Amino acid sequence: MRSEAFWAYFDASARPRLGMRAATFAGIFEYLDRFERPVEIVETGCTGQQLQDGPPGSTILFDKYAEFHPGTTVHAIGTDEDATRTCRSLVSDRVRISTGDSLPLLARLAGGGLNAVDLLFLDSVELDYENPLPGAWRCMQELTAAHTLIHADTLVVVDGAPTVLHGTVQEGGAFAVVGPSRIGGKGRLIAEYARQVGATVHLHGYQTGWTGICNRAPPAQPAASSMRAIVIETAQGVFAVDHEDAFVGMALRNSGAYGRAEIERATSLISPDDNVLVVGAHIGSIVVPLAKRCRHVTAVEANPWTYKLLQCNLALNDAGNVTAHHFAAGEREKSIRFVMNRHNSGGSKRYPLIPQPEYFYDNPEIVTVDCFRLDDRLARHDYKLVFMDIEGSEHAAILGMPRILGFARHLVVEFLPHHLTNVAGITPEAFAAALVPFFSSLLVPSQDQRFGRDEFAPALRRLFDQGRGDEGLVFSK
Repeated sequence: MRSEAFWAYFDASARPRLGMRAATFAGIFEYLDRFERPVEIVETGCTGQQLQDGPPGSTILFDKYAEFHPGTTVHAIGTDEDATRTCRSLVSDRVRISTGDSLPLLARLAGGGLNAVDLLFLDSVELDYENPLPGAWRCMQELTAAHTLIHADTLVVVDGAPTVLHGTVQEGGAFAVVGPSRIGGKGRLIAEYARQVGATVHLHGYQTGWTGICNRAPPAQPAASSMRAIVIETAQGVFAVDHEDAFVGMALRNSGAYGRAEIERATSLISPDDNVLVVGAHIGSIVVPLAKRCRHVTAVEANPWTYKLLQCNLALNDAGNVTAHHFAAGEREKSIRFVMNRHNSGGSKRYPLIPQPEYFYDNPEIVTVDCFRLDDRLARHDYKLVFMDIEGSEHAAILGMPRILGFARHLVVEFLPHHLTNVAGITPEAFAAALVPFFSSLLVPSQDQRFGRDEFAPALRRLFDQGRGDEGLVFSK
């Protein structure tokens, strides 16, 4: 499925630097655009370095394609530990990187639940112009190792497989062709095999790609029994929602709306020229409407599954002015245990200090996620509005964003007493103290009351003692 955002990136940033690979890489991505579903990409060899002004490596290009095509997965196999370590630093977690001999690793992919690939990109060895046969033989071995993953529409591409002409140099330097051209370099043996089985040369240049190397049917669409999400159209946008989610997902499915009051309140605090930061973006039900009302939204989400849905929903709504990040916000860089709730995915949170049963009733998966200070992780700090809903991690996030809060005019933040006690382990006074340096007024929407800076702590203490929360306290300068 074609993504205009991806092609804008490719044409502006990649194509001018790709040189003789520009046309064939464009052909690869044009071919993948034909699939009306996420695609699977397997690459042998991976980007081991990236010069500032040099051409983008193949792994970086595939990662960028996956960014704009949610659900697409890239598997990259590198033989050198230094190269794969560098590659991990250059790409996102959409790329699954393995280190070792490509032949057993390809066989392991085939036996490890990967049903089929739509692009097999072979580039594990450098092209030796003086002696290309070892590289050609390696590519043929990799094709054989991956044969159970290849279907009739799989595009098999060999990098370093240029067309070879046979001829003589005549007087004056003119070149006279004396025999038919053929595909050479690392593609020499696969080209001969492809000719024998009647495969089609789909693209050629410095890279050569074939389809029809295998006549196995393309993979069928997933059965309903494996459904993970439902796509619905609402007044707030088009959303893929988890079919198990009984809160945000159910509200969008049943009523076509979620968080209207919060969206209206946040909208009243910004103008079309402002930048907004949403911490705890979930699946984007708040992000997508806000993006239509401001210049740019930065969205941060810690839950790995809802982050995938967020990416999908940004694509479904053509939200090109949103930048999404997958990490937890905190007071310092570290790894944290994270509870991925199923029945209420919006209630997912860092592992509580006091693990109350209500946080675990739906048998959630416990995973490890990266945690960073927002000031350190985000390139920009000029947010007019910060909207935060991170289930008890708010205080830790606030401690890690003094530069952002120094600029922000407004902070909208959820306040729940049990989160302060069980997750953050702090008092309402400590929560208030973290915000006093940055804001001068507090609005408690649930009570329609405003308070000055000196009243922050007493106001929050009263809410806490009464066991009352608020979906979005508004702190302002």
